[in-house]
Amino acid sequence: MKDGFFRTADELVFERLLATDLETAWRFLTDPDKRALWLCGGVIEPRAGGKVMMVFHNDRLSPIKETVPEAMKCHGGACFEGEVTEWNPPHVLAHTWDGSLVRFELEEAGPRQVRLTLTHAGMASLDADSRTGTLAGWHTHFDILTAQLTGVTPPGFFARHAENERHYAGSPA
Repeated sequence: MKDGFFRTADELVFERLLATDLETAWRFLTDPDKRALWLCGGVIEPRAGGKVMMVFHNDRLSPIKETVPEAMKCHGGACFEGEVTEWNPPHVLAHTWDGSLVRFELEEAGPRQVRLTLTHAGMASLDADSRTGTLAGWHTHFDILTAQLTGVTPPGFFARHAENERHYAGSPA
């Protein structure tokens, strides 16, 4: 089953069960050092209207050394700025992201289980390859987050991203 999908032409959704408690999951979203282990570093000011600076180093998310594919070289150290649109610890973080909006929701789903729901809106203008790449990117980052939370060596980002792109190729977008 594919865990990422386009709910509408404009909005993709992911849901993951994380093997952790709510406070730890929140820290992995908001603490720059924890977030840098699975997504990106940078500042998220803890308030609505706060500044967001996302700094990606996908080549540093795993100890597995990989060659960065030419098409993804910009993702080795890409930066995006945005603004926090919703801050409700430890349940909701939403912010703008390069012309789109991402919203993370966390809810307890059992003992040491947290349901993470990501909604990424503003996708309607992307071409099919970019939509597939976005799905694969989120899926890969969440695979790495899951590994970090369970103490497993995270997969190499670029190899896993390529697998996930194949996984989503041909998905309705």
